[in-house]
Amino acid sequence: MTHYFTATAIEASIGSLAALILLLPLLLFAVIFALLGFWIWMIVDVADNKQLNGNDKLIWVLIVVLCNWIGALIYYLVQRPKQKKPPTILKAPPVPQPQPPPIPDEANCPLCGKMLKLSTLKIGSNHCSHCRKMFMAE
Repeated sequence: MTHYFTATAIEASIGSLAALILLLPLLLFAVIFALLGFWIWMIVDVADNKQLNGNDKLIWVLIVVLCNWIGALIYYLVQRPKQKKPPTILKAPPVPQPQPPPIPDEANCPLCGKMLKLSTLKIGSNHCSHCRKMFMAE
């Protein structure tokens, strides 16, 4: 059994092949650009990592720089999870509760003008401890 292709079917397949050939370099460029960005991000991350000291930092920089994106991927999978901190939960400061005004413990006697300690007066008492005169409580 033989198959016969029409001219339009052949032209359509050639058109889709041409589109694929044109899109393939763009896709390859996007992948290379993403890998380059990931590589640079990991180099900066190694340099900023406060948990790495002296030789450890130098070794990780060499691994990431010399092994390119594969070294960056190794660093990302091995060292990066150790850096993660639990997310901090921000709490609102407590709202201050309104306080009743303080009750004064001292007052002047309305008759003699001397200072009276109100906490020492008996409840219902309205006699001045200095002049012993009775005054009207307010």
